[in-house]
Amino acid sequence: MEKVSSNIEENIKVNFDYEYQLQGKSKPEIRKNLDYLFFISKDSQNKVLITDNIFCDDYINYLEEICGHKLNWKNNSVKSTYWWGNLEDLERKKFLNDKETVLKLNNENYQTITEFSQLEKLSEMSFCKSAFSFSGNGSCKLPKELKKAKYLLRKSKLLQMPYYNIQSEFGRIFTKRNGKLILLNSYQNTINKGIYRGSQVSNEISQKYQNLDQSYLEKLKTLPIKEGETFQIDGFEYLDKSNKIKVKDISEINFRKTMTVFLLGIMKKLNVKKCDFNNIQLEIFKNDDKYSTFSQKLLSYKHKNILFDGIEGVIPVSPIDSIFQVLIKIKKNT
Repeated sequence: MEKVSSNIEENIKVNFDYEYQLQGKSKPEIRKNLDYLFFISKDSQNKVLITDNIFCDDYINYLEEICGHKLNWKNNSVKSTYWWGNLEDLERKKFLNDKETVLKLNNENYQTITEFSQLEKLSEMSFCKSAFSFSGNGSCKLPKELKKAKYLLRKSKLLQMPYYNIQSEFGRIFTKRNGKLILLNSYQNTINKGIYRGSQVSNEISQKYQNLDQSYLEKLKTLPIKEGETFQIDGFEYLDKSNKIKVKDISEINFRKTMTVFLLGIMKKLNVKKCDFNNIQLEIFKNDDKYSTFSQKLLSYKHKNILFDGIEGVIPVSPIDSIFQVLIKIKKNT
C-alpha cells in the first residue's frame, strides 16, 4: 500500500527516460525498472516518490533502516518535480546532451546516418550510436552489427564514428562557479559488452583522473554552460595502432544526474551515520544472470549482519522481483 508521512516537501518523479523526453517521447518502463533508487539518494528525506511500482512493507522497512529516516511513495498522478533531469531551457539541454555536440567538439571524423543505404555501404570497422543514446544503449559496431543498426535507425538518426579499442572508461564531474569550471570528482565505469554496469569511486581513482592533461577544459569552455550548473563528462583509455595507451578525454557529456552522482550522494548519506568510506561501488545486472541467486539470498531483508560488518560489505537496494538488480559495495577507511 502507499506510504506517506507528514512534513512532505515535494513530490518526485524519477525520469530515467530523460533522453527520450529530450526527443518529445517517453519510456515509462525505464522509470519503473529503476525509480526505487531515489529512496537511498541523499534527496529522499521528506519527499514522496511518485511511482507505478508497488513496494512491500519489508522492503521499505529494510531501506529505512539503511537510510535512517522514513520513506514515502504513492501511485497518484499528481504534479511532480523531475529528479533525474529537468526540461527547462529545452533547446539548450538538447544541444548539450546531443552526441553530435561532442563529436564536433573533438573535431571527430563522423557522418550522420539517416538512410538504410548509407549503412549498407560501410565496410570498415566503426562505431555507431543514436544521437540521444545513454548507458551504452542505442549503440553498435559496424559492419558486424548491421542488423542492430537498422533497428536503431528506425527510431532516430545515427552517428557513425571511428572505432576505438577501449581499455577502460572513466568520468569527471564539474560545476561552473564564479565563471570557472571546477572539477568536483572523478570515477571509473564498469562496461560489459558496451553497456553500462556500474561505477566505482575511491581516493586512488579520483587522484588518477584528476592528474591527467587538463587541455580538454578549453573545449568545455566553449559550451553554453550556466553558472552553478553541474555536469559530467565521460572519457576512455584506448590502444592505438601501435598498442600504446592513449586517452580520449571527452566521449560523452551529460547535463543531468548520473549513476555516479547518485553514488556520491549515497556516500554523503552514509557519512551522516558517522561512517568514513573511501571506496564505494555500484553494480547493475539483470535478474536472470549469474548474480541473481546471490541477490535473492541477500534481498530476503533478514541477513543484515551479512550485508555490512562495519568495515566492508554489500548493500542490495532493489526489490526482489526487479528486472535489474543494484548492489552497493562499500569499504571503510581503516
